[in-house]
Amino acid sequence: MRVTVTGGLGFIGSFVSEELIRRGHSVTVIDRERGNVVDDIGGATVVRCDVRDTHLYAPDAVVHCAAPVGAVALLYNQDSVTHEIVDVTKHVAHLCARESAPLVNISTSEVYGFSGEYVETDDLRVPDKHSARLEYAVGKIAGEHLLHGCPGLDFTNIRPFNVTGPRQTSAKGFVLPTFVEQALQNIPLTVFGDGSQRRAFTSVFDLARFIACALDQPFNRQTFNVGNPDNDTTIVDLAQRVIDATSSHSTINFTSGKIVHGEAYEEAEGKVKVPNITQAQTRGFIPRDSLDDLIAATIAHVPVAA
Repeated sequence: MRVTVTGGLGFIGSFVSEELIRRGHSVTVIDRERGNVVDDIGGATVVRCDVRDTHLYAPDAVVHCAAPVGAVALLYNQDSVTHEIVDVTKHVAHLCARESAPLVNISTSEVYGFSGEYVETDDLRVPDKHSARLEYAVGKIAGEHLLHGCPGLDFTNIRPFNVTGPRQTSAKGFVLPTFVEQALQNIPLTVFGDGSQRRAFTSVFDLARFIACALDQPFNRQTFNVGNPDNDTTIVDLAQRVIDATSSHSTINFTSGKIVHGEAYEEAEGKVKVPNITQAQTRGFIPRDSLDDLIAATIAHVPVAA
C-alpha cells in the first residue's frame, strides 16, 4: 500500500512508519517537526509541514498520529489543544473521504476520563472543569465523533493505553523515561501521590504492529482499545523496578504533579486504568512485550548522564 502517516516523526508515528516500511508498504510521512523524536525515517518520503498545508499524496490509507501529547507539553498549549486536535482531524478526514482512503485515527485512552471501565462501549465521563489535560481528552472525543459525520469515510479509531518505550521523552512528562533518567543519575524518582495508581503499560512496538495489521482488515467504523493488561502495575512498583533494573542508588520521593510542574498540572485519569482488549483480540491482537522488556528497552535508549 501507499500509506501516509501524519505526525510520522513523533513517538508513536515513527514506530508506525518503520513497521509499515518493514512490511513492504510505501510510506509518506507528514510532520511539522514540533514534537518529533527522530529527524528522518529511512525508506520513507518525509514532507516537513503542517498537514493542513498539504495534501495526502494519493494514499491507499492514512494513519493519523499528529497531535499535541504529554501531560507537561500540553501545559504549553493550553486553550488551543482542543481546537488544534479537532481542526487537524477534520482536515485529514475530509481529505481521506475525497481520496476514498481509509483512515486509522489514533485517539487516546484518556477519552474515558474517570469512568473506571475502559470498554469501548463505556460512557466517556470527563469532569466538568478546565485543564490542558482535559482539553486533550475532549479534543480526542470530538475528533472521534466528527469522523462519524464525514460522508463516505471508512475509518477506525484506536485508543492506546499508556504507551511507552524507547524514544519517549521525559520532557513531555512521560513517567517511564522520567524514572529511567532519574535512576541513571542516581537522583530521587518523583512519584506523584502515594504511588498506588495502577496503570497497564503498552509497548509502542505492540501498538505499531496492531496498527499495521489493521490496514489489512475491514475498518467498519469501529473503535479498538490497544493495551496490555498483563503489564498492570502500580507507579511505585514501576519506580522500584526501574531502580532495580539500573542498579541505581536512587530513592523514591513522594510528591505531587503540581509541585513538580506547577499549579496548572492536572491528572485526567482514574486511580486504576487497565484496558479491556477483548475487541482488539478478535482482530488477532496479542501483546508481546512485558513491562520488564519495556523498562530494558527504555534504559538502553537513554544515554547515561556525564
